[in-house]
Amino acid sequence: MKQQRMNHQEEKIKASIISCLKNKIFQKTSEAEERRLKELEDQVSRKQKELEECRVRAREKSVKQRIEEAEATLCELNEQLQSASHEDVNIEDPNSATNVSQEKISQKSFVSIDTSSPLSINLQLGQWPLGYKFNMIPSFDGQSDPRQFLMSFEAAIISRGDETTLAQSLVIAVRSPAQQWYSSLKAKSIQSCDHLKANFLVDFQGFQPVGLTHIDLFNCKQ
Repeated sequence: MKQQRMNHQEEKIKASIISCLKNKIFQKTSEAEERRLKELEDQVSRKQKELEECRVRAREKSVKQRIEEAEATLCELNEQLQSASHEDVNIEDPNSATNVSQEKISQKSFVSIDTSSPLSINLQLGQWPLGYKFNMIPSFDGQSDPRQFLMSFEAAIISRGDETTLAQSLVIAVRSPAQQWYSSLKAKSIQSCDHLKANFLVDFQGFQPVGLTHIDLFNCKQ
């Protein structure tokens, strides 16, 4: 009887040990599976990110390619217009409305696109006013007050054109260092006249004169 009780206790101990071992094995297996699952999730996340980046690059490349194709087509059409403007046109009455119309068409034909210009395509396509004189534009060499120059520059341009004309004319007005500044602007980065003026004032603000204070006047010696 005593031997049976001992055997029964041994069986219970064995069963308990086996149960503990099973729990530990199951726990280790679960942890390994969780780590593996986490690694798989990270891999999927990285692949999704790479795929999205590839899609973005593909879209950017497609948009850039379409822009380049449109610019090439525009340049080709402009060359055709320039070529057509040089053809001789027989007009019986030089004072007729037909002559005036032909003069306007001829002037529009000379719109050219400079891919290295900082002006946007829309600004470059702006038409010059009829009878516009470039020699009446004030010049700027980067050594004077930029605000004062802009005031006289705008007064000279706006009286005969618009803000598009003003943006187009700045390249004619700049000299020496100011011309180098204009050439350093990123191609087709200027979208409006206000944008161009803001860049101009920021880059040449060091040349703006500083007003004298009452202390400066007091320290003046005769």
